[in-house]
Amino acid sequence: MSIHNENPTSPSTDDWGLEPLVDVAELAAYLGIPISTVYDWRVHGKGPAACRFGKHLKFVVSDVRAWIAEQREPGGAVRSVRRSDPLPGLGRSDAPELGHRRDHQGC
Repeated sequence: MSIHNENPTSPSTDDWGLEPLVDVAELAAYLGIPISTVYDWRVHGKGPAACRFGKHLKFVVSDVRAWIAEQREPGGAVRSVRRSDPLPGLGRSDAPELGHRRDHQGC
């Protein structure tokens, strides 16, 4: 099961008319975090709402999408920076250009 949907405003349903569910491992894999982090969030009242079925936790895909949207940091539109511009806020002409890291070769 995947939380990807081409039309996120209209949740897909299964043959029973229910929204899809993802388990802890699928959620962790999608977010790129350890499974233990999902469980830690539960202990501390963070993370998306979950449904418990016996010993199993499942997450409704629309709940996960809503929770992800809530995690977006405020700040409005991101300022576009030309590659030839120095790093924003440094105010130095010798600042490295975006995309060029002096401290790490080969990436």
